[in-house]
Amino acid sequence: MQTTLPRTLAAETRCSSRHQSSFRRGSHIPTRAQQPSDSRKAQGQQRGFTSPNASSHGAVLRRTPVEEVQFAGREDQSGAAATSPDVDVHAHGYSSLTLHYSTGWTQPTMLFSLQGGDWQERSLDEVASSSGKWTSTTFRLEDTAPSSKPLLEFVLTNGMMWDKKINGSNYVIEEAGAFMLQDGVIEAVPGEKVLLVSDLDDTMIGDDNGTAAFKRFWQQEAVPRGSRLVYNTGRALEKCQQLFHEKRDVLPVPDYLITSVGTQVYRWSNGGWEEDPDHTARLAHGWDLQAVRDAAYEALALVGPQRFHFRDRTEQNDYKVTCGVAVDAVAEVLDHIETSLEVGGVKAKTIISGTGDWRFLDIVSAQAGKHAAMEGLRSQLGFSHDATVACGDSGNDIDMFRGRNRGIVVGNAQRELLEWLVEQRGRSDHDRSRLLLTDRNRAYGILEGLAHYGFLT
Repeated sequence: MQTTLPRTLAAETRCSSRHQSSFRRGSHIPTRAQQPSDSRKAQGQQRGFTSPNASSHGAVLRRTPVEEVQFAGREDQSGAAATSPDVDVHAHGYSSLTLHYSTGWTQPTMLFSLQGGDWQERSLDEVASSSGKWTSTTFRLEDTAPSSKPLLEFVLTNGMMWDKKINGSNYVIEEAGAFMLQDGVIEAVPGEKVLLVSDLDDTMIGDDNGTAAFKRFWQQEAVPRGSRLVYNTGRALEKCQQLFHEKRDVLPVPDYLITSVGTQVYRWSNGGWEEDPDHTARLAHGWDLQAVRDAAYEALALVGPQRFHFRDRTEQNDYKVTCGVAVDAVAEVLDHIETSLEVGGVKAKTIISGTGDWRFLDIVSAQAGKHAAMEGLRSQLGFSHDATVACGDSGNDIDMFRGRNRGIVVGNAQRELLEWLVEQRGRSDHDRSRLLLTDRNRAYGILEGLAHYGFLT
């Protein structure tokens, strides 16, 4: 039987429709899920449990195997309004209750009653950027008249053991907000959450000590607030996976991954990367891969192979052509390719980046790019522009800083980005306040920027 619960809206799935049905399975990297520690097992075995249908102040009963416990309602998510923990419901005009749970269990299940309603169950979602430390769930709430019932009463299980208060009673949360539960203690989480969208090379990585310092901050402070991490890189998925393996001790895996200069978007889910085909489908508008490749071959013939070449096939995809161009040939190559594509009616962007005697040239769909992919995720997850912070160091990161979101240009930024930043910040007080050049380099610069914007306590 399903009961309509106070303070909730109609039922939703744990993930938005785009998350749940639109992403498809991509390549896999090893899961970071941990097994319960010996201390955690001992703690679970020492705890009794109160029947979830009894008062949270009821007596401690005998330890009972999970399969023997009977519940008055097992409608899964269908009776309580649930939303992805990555979706900021405040941005959509609703209050919410978000819980981040620290445990060694691979996929804990919550048995809960919302405002005195039927008991139900749901699995908590892994937070990828926490490296297995945190799982989470979010309830979307409506304002209703005050009630004598707790807003949320719950227990947690891994199918073998219960996690309850040390005195054997159920956990209770009395108000909306962000909370974390670890070592048997529920705490309200101070501070604002942030959608951090960072370039990888020479921004998030390049100084292992700085990257490790960022990881500690992110997993201890940022994740429990509901913050989410996105890497926005020119690398392809395979090279990102290799990097994550090499830097696994210092670099957190992101919750979302934008690769190949904004032409592919992935979400970490159930131990693998799932591509967002909706984003990919948008890139087809006005794009003609063969026409782009033909224009690039014409440029090769124009300036010669000593000054122009196609990059490795792993750097190409259906919506991106990547080439290397000698510095003294950049202007001539750009003029020819852009003119050729315009005449052919092809809608594309050209992006130059790099240092030294050669430059990278990325030719991508007009619907692609680091900013377009980032803005799509920001809108999908419901973060405000002020709570979205992009971080970068080079010319191909300029696209991330063109919108209304905040930006951190790290202290080691390349000349092309620094020149753009000086010009951009001179245009308005708003751009001056939303775009920051840090004193410190790479990941330490990211931390400096987050402190400047109030996201690091």
